[in-house]
Amino acid sequence: MSEKQKKVLIYSLLAYTIGGFLFAVGVMFEAVIALITFFTIGMTLLVSGILCLYNNYKLEKHTTLYLYLVVIGVLLSIFFTTVLFIQLTAL
Repeated sequence: MSEKQKKVLIYSLLAYTIGGFLFAVGVMFEAVIALITFFTIGMTLLVSGILCLYNNYKLEKHTTLYLYLVVIGVLLSIFFTTVLFIQLTAL
């Protein structure tokens, strides 16, 4: 695995992690504005991580780890969106 591949994987995993933490912070605040703001920032990080992985997968088709992490990112975004709707209906 080259240095570029390692860097892409680390940055995308950091984007997933920071996006998840920001969303969790938004859920802890029970204000609608804070929840939507942190959700937007977290989803932006998740989408940027997904796009980074997908673009590198298009360049290097032999690395299926990129595609696996894209699927995880999509599942995380579906989960975060579901939690957002549950929190908004509870408020």
